[in-house]
Amino acid sequence: MTLATLGWRYDVGKAETNEQLEVAVREANERLAALHHVERQSVRSALIEQRGRLCLFVCGLKPVMVGTVLYSIQALVAVE
Repeated sequence: MTLATLGWRYDVGKAETNEQLEVAVREANERLAALHHVERQSVRSALIEQRGRLCLFVCGLKPVMVGTVLYSIQALVAVE
């Protein structure tokens, strides 16, 4: 984002002020980009951690589900 895209006009007598403003806008854009980068990293880390918890839960639940399914199949076979 630059001053021109924000709709600012350059006055000849205020070149120094415009330059300072350009620098401030550039710094703000750089900080915003850094913030977006950190935010992406944080979200990625949180999603990886959540996926690990889900995998751990499924690994613990799988033996229970297999046992339940086998018990149900044995009960059906015994009824026949």
